[in-house]
Amino acid sequence: MDMSVHERNIMTEIMKFMGELTFAQANPKIASQYSPRLFTIKVNRGYEDVIILALSFVRLVSGKKMSLCSLKTSGTIKSLMLYSRKVAS
Repeated sequence: MDMSVHERNIMTEIMKFMGELTFAQANPKIASQYSPRLFTIKVNRGYEDVIILALSFVRLVSGKKMSLCSLKTSGTIKSLMLYSRKVAS
């Protein structure tokens, strides 16, 4: 699956704060995107806190000021997708 320019920019911003090694170990992937600011990120177990922290440092995505934060964490993608659909509507 090809990443959009927006998704690639988000991942680049996250990597800036995590570093390449930790980023590779966490292996973050955008599982689904509902809007530019509402998306589900899948990461390897044990790296949830690192991703949440990195998201809080993001201030600029694709040349636009943007603040990202975690709304919910879960052990399953399915429960997050159900939650995201509720929030997006």
